[in-house]
Amino acid sequence: MSPLRNPARSLGLGVLVPSAGGSLAASQRRSSLLLNAAAMPLLALNLLFAFQGNNPASACVLLIVLTMIAIAQSFAGWRFTNLTFQMCAFYSFALKSWYEFKYGGPYYGGFGSDDKMFDQFGVQFYNLDTFSFLSVWDILPEAHNSPGYVYLIGMLHHFAEPFGGYDLMLPRILNMFLLANIGTLVFKYLRARSEVAPLTEYAIAFGLCLFPTMLYQSAHVYRDTIISYLTLLVFYSGCRRGNIPFRSVPIVVAISIMWGLRKLFAALLIGLTPIL
Repeated sequence: MSPLRNPARSLGLGVLVPSAGGSLAASQRRSSLLLNAAAMPLLALNLLFAFQGNNPASACVLLIVLTMIAIAQSFAGWRFTNLTFQMCAFYSFALKSWYEFKYGGPYYGGFGSDDKMFDQFGVQFYNLDTFSFLSVWDILPEAHNSPGYVYLIGMLHHFAEPFGGYDLMLPRILNMFLLANIGTLVFKYLRARSEVAPLTEYAIAFGLCLFPTMLYQSAHVYRDTIISYLTLLVFYSGCRRGNIPFRSVPIVVAISIMWGLRKLFAALLIGLTPIL
């Protein structure tokens, strides 16, 4: 394709699509550096938000650790990973601050819904001082359908213990990281199996992560984002080219985790795996 007909170049986005005479690897590294540099002001704002939390150190540590992983991913896969993560995290911090300003509480509508319930059960499980998954049932009602997410909240409490304790933003930050990785999986699938233009691949993945419903759900202490990520991981792994054992490992891991989050979804995925 000639530079004049390249839609990315005509929009001033030539850094995303290297010219035929240039080095592809060098262009990818350059664009990754530029996009990560663009994400740094957002990271600074997110850290400022984090310092206003109930336990700032743990939120800052998790944010920095996941940022480092997202930066590495931006060089190895989707170049927008870190920028998307910072944008999504900023929305989550802003929504929590709005709840506190408007309603006097950090949960949905100020008073809370499932998000407050998950946090409360997570504290109770953490207070049991155990890492046994089966011990979750010691504090959950028999009809509870998501022991895995309560276990995850409890593990975040243990993660935060050396840094002064649990911050209410921890599961929200993790949700936004997984949301950015949903975009990564979509982009990698389109790049490997689709014939759409490069600019369209970026637009689809980026737009999916910033879709209002996805952003809003991920900004709460809900399990929806991790369920969406695991579902997409199963389909992505099933559609990958390669030997069956290599593709099966992430599928088995994802479905095993899903079983603790939502058994119905896990059963549906088990039923669908033979056709992947």
